[in-house]
Amino acid sequence: MRYRNAFTIVESMLASVVLATAVLGISSGLATSYQQNGSIRERGIMVQLARSLSEETASMPYTNALGLFGGGWTAGQKNRRLYDDVFDFDGYTDQSPFTSIATTGIALDYGADYSRTVKVEPLATPSTTAISPELSNFARVTVCVRSPSGHQVTLHRWVARVDIKR
Repeated sequence: MRYRNAFTIVESMLASVVLATAVLGISSGLATSYQQNGSIRERGIMVQLARSLSEETASMPYTNALGLFGGGWTAGQKNRRLYDDVFDFDGYTDQSPFTSIATTGIALDYGADYSRTVKVEPLATPSTTAISPELSNFARVTVCVRSPSGHQVTLHRWVARVDIKR
């Protein structure tokens, strides 16, 4: 009786099953990694958009040059380049592509429909709501960014009225 040095069909099938199992394990790991990468990228964009609008809002004076409040978005002024106090941003909303006021109006397009909203609440103390901006010493600025997938990032920032007297 002579033995052959070759694989039998059973050995070939067994090797195929082992190889297929390994390929499925690797491919599912790669698919999960790809999804997580996309989710991390989306969250990074949302945080960047929220921080930039939060910084822009906080860089404004508490009141305008006349000591008045608001009159921006809620009064129909949609061009935030003309905002002159924090309360002008109350109710502000926009959607991508975003226009940056820092880069001479260049559109910042992230290839998806992100949206941002701002709420400015007058506060008498850091934890007590004021009836109106005139009676407030602080304001809580809340910036929300919503992604195309429905996820949301919310940033809060407190700003204060500071009277510096010499």
